[in-house]
Amino acid sequence: MVCNHSPLILFEYNNKTCYDVDFYSEVAKRDWDTYDLVKKQRVFNDFLKKEFSFLDGLKKGLHLHPDVVKKLQQREKQLLINNAYEHFIARPLISKKEINNNLEKLKTSANIWHLLVGFKESLKSTGANINQEQANTLITNLKNSISDSLAAGKDLKNIFSMFAFRFSDDPSSKTNNGNLGWVDWGNTVSSFQNPVFSLKKNFLSDPILTDYGYHLVFVENFTNSNYFYYPVPYYNDLAYKVGMRTLDFDSLRISSSSFDSLLLKEASFFINRVFAVEVFDFILEKKQKERLVSNKYSLIEWLQSYENTGVLVKYNNKSFGLNWLLNIISNIPSTRIPRFSTFEDFESFLSSLVLEELVLDLANDKKIKETTSFQRDYLDSFKNIIFNEYVSSLINAVKVDSLDIVKQYSSGVFAGKHLNPKRVVVSEIKFKSQVLASETKKELDSFLSFDEALNLYNGRVREPIAIGTGGSVGEVAFSMKKGAVSDVISNPNGSFSIVRIERFLKEEPFSLSVVYQQIERKLIKEQQGLIKKSFLSSFINKHKIKVNYEVVGL
Repeated sequence: MVCNHSPLILFEYNNKTCYDVDFYSEVAKRDWDTYDLVKKQRVFNDFLKKEFSFLDGLKKGLHLHPDVVKKLQQREKQLLINNAYEHFIARPLISKKEINNNLEKLKTSANIWHLLVGFKESLKSTGANINQEQANTLITNLKNSISDSLAAGKDLKNIFSMFAFRFSDDPSSKTNNGNLGWVDWGNTVSSFQNPVFSLKKNFLSDPILTDYGYHLVFVENFTNSNYFYYPVPYYNDLAYKVGMRTLDFDSLRISSSSFDSLLLKEASFFINRVFAVEVFDFILEKKQKERLVSNKYSLIEWLQSYENTGVLVKYNNKSFGLNWLLNIISNIPSTRIPRFSTFEDFESFLSSLVLEELVLDLANDKKIKETTSFQRDYLDSFKNIIFNEYVSSLINAVKVDSLDIVKQYSSGVFAGKHLNPKRVVVSEIKFKSQVLASETKKELDSFLSFDEALNLYNGRVREPIAIGTGGSVGEVAFSMKKGAVSDVISNPNGSFSIVRIERFLKEEPFSLSVVYQQIERKLIKEQQGLIKKSFLSSFINKHKIKVNYEVVGL
């Protein structure tokens, strides 16, 4: 049994005990230890808000709301499928030795220093221009030189950092002198981490060969990793998660494809191509006729209008038609539905839907819901969904009394707020041609009245223009006097205007009816902000919860 950190109680609420390991499962312990006090308080308070919202949300039955139930069911289904593939395909490929090694080493983190000598033939290029034999000779000579310096009484860290800066092919060595910092087990390739985590502290390694080249390494110190602070079930499950990183992607893809094919074969899966082609052709005809790209809702509407009936697919000795397809489409995200450019797209979609059902049946049969990996994934999603619903319910419950709005309006007017600014009313004649506008202006200056021109060229009285708005017309208008006619004004859109100033409107308060909703939104937003800001302290005080801040160093 892995000897993990002994859990310490953070708080208790509604028959639930929350431990420091729950916190460190979300906030990496080593990161937490580097935060200053202000950041620690913010991060920990955010954690508490989420936990209390979740627990109180459960107490209030938010998880029973139909919309929430639907979200949880959709998420549970996807997580079951993901975990089923992990448990049925990936995990069986991990060796027992790999898992036991992870169980032993995951609790440890090493402060690693390394020096890399690459070579041209390496699988991962470092830009080196020497061959492997030359690289092997160089790394051996470097080790001998460092060892000689140590024998002469030099400090390993000082001499190693100097050599790494000068000779390492890792570009980061020019800034970190070869120090990789704290590295958890499972975060590097096996060819590197296996020999490194087997080193004694402050002992120089022999050359280590990886896909990048040859490494010299020493470990300055070992300490507890972030994973050390995980709850034991999470830690043990992590041994498998980390083990999956050692698996070859192509092998996983082949195994997954074989798994899918076998499931469909054992279920005697069959697509009735005759009826499926009829349905696909109908969808295609609808797309072309209505000139629409099929989406979830248009597809549902089209299929509901299809009058023919028939069997689309068969599996497990059962037949399924359009109602089966409509029910599934109605309950999956729009992003899951392809555009069906070809019949093969439609055929592949039907196969994927059946395959999902078969995987879900197998997952339920094999009790995947009882696995630690599923329970942790689901709990994270569950908490996020309930937290969001809880916060939304608090915010949406905010109401503002009409008397408060009137009071806010009155005090605002007294303070010079809610004012309709100074405005100008103009009659405007617009022209597409500057030549026509200029000729009209000459006529206005000699014999033509502005009212006649207004009628002749279909001019109009504009809505009042507030000071600082209205573009070129507004700028000119506020420089004129009542009754004056402007010169030709060039507008940004390429047209031309001549305006007459009809009157100026003084700055005055808007009526309450005009600004009522604006003030209401402002007051609601302020109250919502206060709720968010004071929620944690109010909740703790209201329910008399004792939070053991000292457990996490606060």
